Amino acid sequence: MYHLLLNIAPGDTHFQDVEALEDRALSLLAEYGAERLFCLRHLDGSGETQLFAFPSEEEFGRYRQDPRWHSARHRPELAAMRTAVWPVAMI
Repeated sequence: MYHLLLNIAPGDTHFQDVEALEDRALSLLAEYGAERLFCLRHLDGSGETQLFAFPSEEEFGRYRQDPRWHSARHRPELAAMRTAVWPVAMI
């Protein structure tokens, strides 16, 4: 499995817009054999941290190239949102 830690910093973006993106993105995960293992919202309101599992790095790349994911992520209301993704190992 290929695991990724995602950090979301919404900036001026409302969390409801972030959640709408998540709904669209999460609906695609099963098509790529992936799942979100957990989602933690930061108590200070600064963002979220999520852990994902994909069958492989290649499958993650295909997910990120999916035009449906691309159109969901690149919306004007999400312009202030910043994300960072790190491959991680489960130990």
